[in-house]
Amino acid sequence: MRYLYSIGGGALLFAALAAGAEEPVPAKEKGKEVVSENATKAAEFAAVEALRYDIRHADKGKEPFKLLKEPVLRWSNPTNGEVHGSVYLWTHEGCPEAAASIYRLFHRNQINVELVSLSESALTAKRNEKVRWSPEAGVKFAPVPDAPEPAATTERRRFQMRTLAGKFLGSIADLTEPSKMIELRLLARPLHQYEATDKSGREGAVFALVTTNDPEIVLLIESRPAKAGGREWVWAAARMNYRRLELKLGEKVVWEVPAAAPPWDKIRGPEGKYIILEWATAEAAAKD
Repeated sequence: MRYLYSIGGGALLFAALAAGAEEPVPAKEKGKEVVSENATKAAEFAAVEALRYDIRHADKGKEPFKLLKEPVLRWSNPTNGEVHGSVYLWTHEGCPEAAASIYRLFHRNQINVELVSLSESALTAKRNEKVRWSPEAGVKFAPVPDAPEPAATTERRRFQMRTLAGKFLGSIADLTEPSKMIELRLLARPLHQYEATDKSGREGAVFALVTTNDPEIVLLIESRPAKAGGREWVWAAARMNYRRLELKLGEKVVWEVPAAAPPWDKIRGPEGKYIILEWATAEAAAKD
């Protein structure tokens, strides 16, 4: 119902539209409807796009990785226009091996897929039966400095993982002033928790350091059997943005990667631990 307001002498006059007239939607609510519709479109595209990939270890005879049915994260980033995306994860014997952030930039009519290796081995990935990605090992695990003894139970170790992840401080280069680093936020909950189904004894969690809730750095925290007996904490990181990124523990930089682009052809694949595929429309992506 529309109301006409007239303020004079303290009086407030209300006039309703004729019966049966359609009530207009306020502009603000219309905007919400558009955003919601676009977020849905982006999620639907991501669900279809993720199924187009066959990712596996580069060694012949290996089985394809398992794609988790649901995205481990749905995100948006209004700082750079209207962008909505989903993060999907592929696992092997229970452990994460690759991730994809699949998103649509509605202010540009652009679709991107960021492929990220979380594997300690070389991979090969086909999309629509064509090889589109062939990275070498994507991550290298290292002991977590000054970490406590891993707890006796999986449940308690998972609590420790969150505490250890919180010790890492991530930052990303500013888009317009690359020499300036902007602090990232660690999502409180891990994107995914896992236990190996082989005999490796690996168990861990996948964390994200984000802008708004847009993942920029993927952080892996694991508990593994130690060579000297017992268990130990290890960690690894992978980029999910082309800009310069770094991680600190205390005041010490423990991981950093330079800007991957421009030039943009450096990250179009197939080589590289991190690449970006790009299309103008969902129809173009389906045909490629």
